[in-house]
Amino acid sequence: MNNKQFKEQLNLAKKRGLTLDHRIERKAENGLSGMYAKAPIPKGTVLASYPSENQIQLLDDIKYPTAASDNFKYIHAASIELAKGPKSKHHDILLSLETIPELQKNASYFYSDSDIELITKMNPVLARNILESKNKIQVRIDALAQFDPKLDSRIVLRVLLNLISRAFAGYGFASAVDAFNHSDREGNPVRGLDKEGKEIGFTASKDYASGEQIFITYDRKDMYAHAIAYNYFDPNGTHFIDYGARIVQTAISPLDKKVFEYTSKYYKLTTKQFNGITQYAAKDLELFFLENAPSVNLIDYIRRNCFQSAGELISAKCTPKSFDNRLLSIIDELIEANKIDEFELNDIPKKMHRFYHLLKKEKAMLLSNRNWVLDNRSPQEL
Repeated sequence: MNNKQFKEQLNLAKKRGLTLDHRIERKAENGLSGMYAKAPIPKGTVLASYPSENQIQLLDDIKYPTAASDNFKYIHAASIELAKGPKSKHHDILLSLETIPELQKNASYFYSDSDIELITKMNPVLARNILESKNKIQVRIDALAQFDPKLDSRIVLRVLLNLISRAFAGYGFASAVDAFNHSDREGNPVRGLDKEGKEIGFTASKDYASGEQIFITYDRKDMYAHAIAYNYFDPNGTHFIDYGARIVQTAISPLDKKVFEYTSKYYKLTTKQFNGITQYAAKDLELFFLENAPSVNLIDYIRRNCFQSAGELISAKCTPKSFDNRLLSIIDELIEANKIDEFELNDIPKKMHRFYHLLKKEKAMLLSNRNWVLDNRSPQEL
């Protein structure tokens, strides 16, 4: 969004109830626009807020299929508003949505078969994640086209891709709030500012000096999901490798199945059953490989899942060796999939450079986590 569009959005949004601290300005540095403090701002200040009632609402007068999710309904409502153009009462919100030509430059949804083939050579797990994302988007587009054939599919696609990259979970699009850039290290979480959820926005989590950039955060996400959804990757940021998003376990033997049953007592697992085999994953549980070590949550999970014998399972306690072997096998599996060292940056089209940098960072994180396991082995294992 250029400055002219932002000023138009700001003017409209303020009429709709936007509050933006007067000490904040939008400016560009090194070609990237962001929001900056133009005077000192103390910790605890409400930096930006927008009335929830003036956000795009679900349509109560539409009869949706019984199984339709709120996400489906929101995409439909937002697409109807976007089709209205400047006549929409939500034009202030929709002004910040990227256009299809802008999205085509970066969004992995538009990657060709040859693009996916190249990413598969770099890392097949990453390629699978991109294909799954593309498929989910297409399924939603097809479902909305079937439900409301009058809607322009390109408008639906535009809403969908922007919803993935710009909306706030549980809140949808929020005018001007999305003008702040993201940082896991320095970002402020966007949330409801009151118990009733009447305002969406964020407060300053620290004191800001004049000239300092103000960031928001999208919460902790797997680095693949982040780069796919938000169309960028910052190698200097804080990143996370989500065990549950990468690893699917298969329970075939009687011991495997008992381990699965034991683990499922403590964790909500996604499962698939076929021919007496159980496949399961620990999704959405924040089981992360961090920059240099596994998270506490991941360590706890592995301890409830690394049993190598019936005796360990009966005692409900893995030996240190079983724990270390399990962690190392996972890390080595992820390292083996990452072939980025076989490529140079100039081998990769510019639109996919973020995935090159992502895989370089992932490799470094995995090696650091492997060293953590080796450095923390018990004396009995040495």
